[in-house]
Amino acid sequence: MKQLLFLCIVTFASSCQTDPFKGRDFSSIATSTVFAEGKETGVIHDGFVKELSGLAASHRNPGKYWTHNDGKKVAEIYLIDSLGNHLATCKLPLSKTQDCEDIAVGVDPKTGISYVYLADLGDNNSAFPTHYIYRIPEPAMPSGLLFPQMLDAESTETLAFQYPDGERINAETLLFDPNTQDMYIMTKAHGGATLFRFPYPQKASETTTLERLSNFPIDLATAGDVSPDGSEVLIKTKKKIYYWKVPTGENLGDVLQKNNP
Repeated sequence: MKQLLFLCIVTFASSCQTDPFKGRDFSSIATSTVFAEGKETGVIHDGFVKELSGLAASHRNPGKYWTHNDGKKVAEIYLIDSLGNHLATCKLPLSKTQDCEDIAVGVDPKTGISYVYLADLGDNNSAFPTHYIYRIPEPAMPSGLLFPQMLDAESTETLAFQYPDGERINAETLLFDPNTQDMYIMTKAHGGATLFRFPYPQKASETTTLERLSNFPIDLATAGDVSPDGSEVLIKTKKKIYYWKVPTGENLGDVLQKNNP
């Protein structure tokens, strides 16, 4: 990105096999007239980030957003507002990352703890057999103080995962389902994408092999988000945004596989 990074806040902030899409074709889906176009609301201009990648609405800091730099050696996340103001930096106990690409926020219903999930998913050169998601208890920004503030993560858990059959895959999209606590990863590739499930409970004590769910006729998926109640999903590519409605009581993963956006 340029030195001046433009922030556009919307409501949410592969492997290809033979005949991968089983007749699914998203090219004929009409462009929706329901949603308004995105509007520029602010500019990030103080140089604390080089290339913004993920964006997720904060739970403990309403009206604020967590974001991070793209790429290697990401050891902090940033809290901003819808005008692009840098409010806080949260330091993480990470010395090195592989290629951080996305971020999500989710609340554990059993404990009530809100977590930030920083997704180390990227692999442009098919170099990494193992990838990581860093789970951080979400810090609250003290009120009445000047910003930007410096915050420390209480702890950081590393959730390691691999793809089936030892595949080395590039991805940039993390979806967190607030109803099941499952996480979904959509790969990024020319010509199509694959959806994988990282089932709850995700354990920091072991490396999990993801469950392959389905292939999608989505070219170069670069971002995704789930609404706080789990009823809506957005997946963004270089040129399009796809939207799914998740009916009450239905599983997010099943809806993505069965229903066209």
